[in-house]
Amino acid sequence: MNTIQEIFQMYGSQYMALYGDRMPQAHKKTIRDLIDCRNGSFGTMVYECSDCRNLHFIQCCCGNRHCPNCQHDKTDQWLNQQMEKLLPTHYFLLTITLPQGLRDVVRSHQKQSYGALFSCINEALKKLAQDTRFIGSDRIGYLAVLHTWGSMLQYHPHLHLVIPGGALSDNNDQWLPSRQDLFVHTKPLEIIFKAKFKDAMKKAGVLHKIDPAVWQQQWVIDSQSVGQGQNSLRYLSRDDQVFINLPNVGVGKNFKSSKYVVYSSG
Repeated sequence: MNTIQEIFQMYGSQYMALYGDRMPQAHKKTIRDLIDCRNGSFGTMVYECSDCRNLHFIQCCCGNRHCPNCQHDKTDQWLNQQMEKLLPTHYFLLTITLPQGLRDVVRSHQKQSYGALFSCINEALKKLAQDTRFIGSDRIGYLAVLHTWGSMLQYHPHLHLVIPGGALSDNNDQWLPSRQDLFVHTKPLEIIFKAKFKDAMKKAGVLHKIDPAVWQQQWVIDSQSVGQGQNSLRYLSRDDQVFINLPNVGVGKNFKSSKYVVYSSG
């Protein structure tokens, strides 16, 4: 049993009784799956020893993609697969953080907002990459990972992109490298991304729920040169860990808080 499972087994029902009417069905299913993981609810596998004929019973796991019991090996597999896909070039780590004034709306309209986050940064990056001052082609590629929680367990949606430093030429016969220290400038990227995200919120029918002051603020977009990219992939493959103290659970147990999904563009 892991710490998250203990927490949900003790407090999950109480939490859903208080907030269940505001929770997406997928979140409720995740809580139920984690509570029941490896307790027999998902079936039991029976093995018989060919020598002694003793029976061994192994309770099936839930298979939920948010379950630490089920996903540890898959995390390692994912990291190895991404390492094999790295190109022999320099890389950048780009991070886009949605401002505080957007987060209530984003959390209550996750499908539309997360989709817009990915598509708008994709369009903004391609627009700038076309500029010959940067690369001169929009045929870029990247790996993008959405983190929805921060290390202090606060809702903190932000997107990380691991980007090879360059793009394919339009006729697909040449690699066009970016500068070693710059992929695109973050200031025009912020302006373009913000405008596209605002349009996406309007199309989603939620623009009226957002404080207009949000669009006048400076949004945080950070770009760093990260060598060959391996350390950035290792960072994105793990969940953030914090320590918590809960009654009957214990002091100092690890709680992995950050969830992610993966999106690629080529």
